[in-house]
Amino acid sequence: MTINPRAALAALLLAAPAAAQTPPSATPTATEAELLRRIEAQDATIKALTERLDAVSKVLATRVDKVEAASESGKIVMTSPSLRAESPAGDFSLQFVGTVQPEVAFYAQSHSGAGAPLLGNGTGFRRAHFGVQGSAFGDFGYQLIFDGAASGGFSSGIRDAVVSYNGLRPFIITIGNQKTPGGLEPGFSDRNNALTFLEPGLTSALATVNGSRAIGLKLATSGTHYSASLGIFGDDINNAGILLPVAEGWGVHGRVSVAPLAEATRVVHIGLSGYTRAPGNGRANGLTSDPLTSLVRYRSQPEVTVDASRLVDTGLLTKVTRYSYAGGELATVFGPLSLQGEVARSWVTQSAGRVDLRFDAAYALASLFLTGESRVYDARTGLFNRLRPTHSFDKNGGWGAFEVAARWSRLDLDSHTNDLANGGVRGGILTDYTLGMNWYLNAWTRVMANYIHADSNRLSAAGIDQGTTADIVALRFQQEW
Repeated sequence: MTINPRAALAALLLAAPAAAQTPPSATPTATEAELLRRIEAQDATIKALTERLDAVSKVLATRVDKVEAASESGKIVMTSPSLRAESPAGDFSLQFVGTVQPEVAFYAQSHSGAGAPLLGNGTGFRRAHFGVQGSAFGDFGYQLIFDGAASGGFSSGIRDAVVSYNGLRPFIITIGNQKTPGGLEPGFSDRNNALTFLEPGLTSALATVNGSRAIGLKLATSGTHYSASLGIFGDDINNAGILLPVAEGWGVHGRVSVAPLAEATRVVHIGLSGYTRAPGNGRANGLTSDPLTSLVRYRSQPEVTVDASRLVDTGLLTKVTRYSYAGGELATVFGPLSLQGEVARSWVTQSAGRVDLRFDAAYALASLFLTGESRVYDARTGLFNRLRPTHSFDKNGGWGAFEVAARWSRLDLDSHTNDLANGGVRGGILTDYTLGMNWYLNAWTRVMANYIHADSNRLSAAGIDQGTTADIVALRFQQEW
């Protein structure tokens, strides 16, 4: 016979107090039977809970194993529209990025001086960038971007090649080939949709006369309502102005911005930037027999680059000892309406008793989102950033965002035009009037259309008319990843 230990123990406990008065009984009383029933029910409950706990423990163990396996191998993050690979702790990352901008332009010249360039219709790629960016060792960042639309060898295709260190926040140190501080629109990324028109306003001809990028060291800091950067830079790695360089130029560049109002749909931005540079030396025609001179050149196309002809051009300035730039910026955003403008001036000091030169530029623009979006502003960089339509273009009925804009832009490259013998320059005056429409299908795809009325007035040193008036229609498709 099998004896239940729990039942025996319960029986003994119940029987003990009455052992002296009541003789033992062979059958349990009603009270004993009820107690036994309750103990057996509790045993069943404990057994069921134990089994459930074992099952849960196995599931948790399996999930922990999966998390540990994922942590050991890192992860792939969809950042839309490209993938980013990250290490387990997130201190290393790698992302492939790029943008393509095919475009077409049609030119109609209503006036063309005897020495003016003839503008021709054409197509091309404004940019075809591809490369990688990411982080390393937690506090370091890197970026290596090439432009497949560039010509002139490997180095001419390099756009951004930088390493940054942000372990001293709010300060960030960046070294390598990078955009130099100078102006509002020249600072916009080539790989987002912040630029309202096909090209920056004509002030950029002064801000980036040495090129949009240069190799150097930059220190930057920022806060909720300000940004500041200062750096020392050599020449632009892509500068084709000096065909046979001998000595590289260098300079100090800086920019500060404040945004007393920096909200999602309301912005007031004020900025100042400038640089001072000593020019490099080279040989203008790439021949060793050419004299060694300083080579600085101010010139500009009519805010579209399909035809490479410059409507204003100082020619090579071969007696420059120093050249400088100062620019002011103002921008506002009030809901879908945005106003923006810049003014700029460059000073050129020449040697050998020649006159010093001064060039000026300015632009003003207004834009309006017909679909209600607002331009995106980042006070920590003092720049506008990527716009994301409220309703992207898709099969569910979204049409993206539509923006209309207008701009006036002027560049004056005339200085001491009646004293050419002592270094005066007839570079010409270019005025552009532009109407634009942008269709943002989504945050990474955009179609741009610009109508530009360009009017240049320029005389050669011999008095030949080199001015022209042109009406230009240009279209661009932009896709990023």
